[in-house]
Amino acid sequence: MPQLTLCLHHDQSLLGSVIRWQTHGRYSHISLVLPDGRHAEARWGEGVVIRPLFQYRAGDYVDRLQLTQPLSEEQL
Repeated sequence: MPQLTLCLHHDQSLLGSVIRWQTHGRYSHISLVLPDGRHAEARWGEGVVIRPLFQYRAGDYVDRLQLTQPLSEEQL
């Protein structure tokens, strides 16, 4: 089964800080690493884009969650 990875971003930019403040959350952005290594993400003004590599900035951190099997009905 193909493996996907969710990247949960804690962005140190002003926009990232505003998003976390407004959502009362820990993360400001999520991207998806596809089985071929490309990153899929939603970008302001661009919609969903797929890129060969995600660019990280100094001070940002990312928690990665590996998805290896589909969720059961009970988990949904």
